[in-house]
Amino acid sequence: NWIESHQCCKMHKLILMDIDMPGKDGFQTTEEIFEILKYQNIDTFICACSAYDGTEERVKAEEVGMQDFLSKPVSKQNLENII
Repeated sequence: NWIESHQCCKMHKLILMDIDMPGKDGFQTTEEIFEILKYQNIDTFICACSAYDGTEERVKAEEVGMQDFLSKPVSKQNLENII
């Protein structure tokens, strides 16, 4: 099935997810990634990454399971803290 064919997530421990992407936003993509990962015993940290860093975006990121939020422009210190 579709989920079993998407094994690429096994390699990624950290994903910086842009929330404003064409076609499918980062929130939808994050939900799909977690759907794939729930069938695999893999711990992946997904961090929202966006210039849109208002309360609404931060709440939505948390609702879909993103563990942190990195505002653009990204500072070296904030990126190091996430990593």
